[in-house]
Amino acid sequence: MISGLYASASAMTIEEIKHEVIANNMANAGTVGFKRDNVSISSFDEVLNSAVRKIGQSETLLQPPSASTGIESYTDFSQGSIRMTENSLDAAINGDGFFAVQTPEGTRYTRNGSFALNENNDLVMTGSPQYRVLGTGNTPITVPDSGGKISIDRNGNITIGEEAVGTLQVTAFEDNAMLIKAGGNLFMAQNEGSGTAAPEGSYTIAQSSLEMSNVNVVQEMIAMIINQRDYQLSQKMIQSQDQTIERAINDVGRT
Repeated sequence: MISGLYASASAMTIEEIKHEVIANNMANAGTVGFKRDNVSISSFDEVLNSAVRKIGQSETLLQPPSASTGIESYTDFSQGSIRMTENSLDAAINGDGFFAVQTPEGTRYTRNGSFALNENNDLVMTGSPQYRVLGTGNTPITVPDSGGKISIDRNGNITIGEEAVGTLQVTAFEDNAMLIKAGGNLFMAQNEGSGTAAPEGSYTIAQSSLEMSNVNVVQEMIAMIINQRDYQLSQKMIQSQDQTIERAINDVGRT
């Protein structure tokens, strides 16, 4: 009975975490370049056996309470839909890779290509703070104030008329799981310098376009409903087991 309480309480904890992840996904459904999160769950014995293998011992034969304890969130990096805009500085990546921006904490990466020019004509992310967008060679891009038409080609080359301004740096990673969300719709690499220039042909840049969030609101709402029902079911299981324990103590103990 105690193991049943343990399992039900563990399930409620998991559902609370899943609820927070789903709610955050829904809150960012309209955020440009946002990548949704999900939750993976490992059973207690999977976590324990993994730990045992790491220290070189044989697999355990213990039968722990049936509960899930290995809870990890991970990011879904699938492509979001592309929306046309009227801003010639907006850019969307079709394919693999991330834009690189300069922050006080170092280089950060994003799929948000909503760009503008600051008072120094530096290409920056819109919003606040306005981080400078990096070009190839990790150098910030500055667009001369010549009054000409700004063009961004499919390879990220920026020109004003016939004048070359710079090339958007598109960074790729061997495994996107190496990236950690750093706030502000930015990612940071777990290992500094692990990113490399995205291979030619693995992406194209669309000017005057933005990649939208990859959150499917309908799917998230369905997941939220299922999550709430699972939470309520675990609650009822705890109440039922509590009543059983109470009867065992009061009735059996009296006998």
